[in-house]
Amino acid sequence: MYVTCPNCRNKFKAKKRVQPVSEYEIAKMMEDKDKKYKELVKQIIDRIRRNIPSENKKQSIYNFIEKISNYPILTISRAYNMYITKGYFWQSKGFNYFMKMVETVDEDWVKYEDNQKKKFGTSPKTIEWNKNDKNKNSKSKSSKKETNSRRSKSVN
Repeated sequence: MYVTCPNCRNKFKAKKRVQPVSEYEIAKMMEDKDKKYKELVKQIIDRIRRNIPSENKKQSIYNFIEKISNYPILTISRAYNMYITKGYFWQSKGFNYFMKMVETVDEDWVKYEDNQKKKFGTSPKTIEWNKNDKNKNSKSKSSKKETNSRRSKSVN
């Protein structure tokens, strides 16, 4: 929709007036999520709002929650740990940067785990011993005769 200026008769696009987002709408989006998910998202929002004043708008919070609701909690928590450990909130990287991190972690985590396995190796297999099974490491009397290693004679 174009609007004309009454003085100079120039045509330009009119801005859409967006209704402000209420806290009720934000709470309604988080209503069906579990407790851990809500706490994690609140931590992220609080951290970004405290350190980046320009992100302290209800519309940006609403958009962030709308976008992040498509990802599992494990992906979000991994991205949040990276965000905190590398100190991106001190570098004024807000909701959009965090969303990009979540997308990247979601896509590349399998490759990241493979690289970690190559770098550090895998943990050894765990062996479960049953009480009824004979301990394989215990010494049992064998049919061989024990020998004295110095003299190579059998010891009786």
